Amino acid sequence: MSRREYERRFPYMPARIIDNMMVPEVKISVVPWERICGNPENFRWLVDATFRDRAKCKYDLSRSMRRANT
Repeated sequence: MSRREYERRFPYMPARIIDNMMVPEVKISVVPWERICGNPENFRWLVDATFRDRAKCKYDLSRSMRRANT
């Protein structure tokens, strides 16, 4: 998928995350809030899966972090 398509599908996604969604070695899941809100088991599973796979991902952290949610 192209960057333009990611930006169209996820208009509020920070550019730093879109950078990483385009890297094949990075695992990022976009989950609707409704799937985890009120369902702590789904949230727990996502956090555990992320922790287990942390060494397999090569995140691109070159873009500056945001200082405020603007």
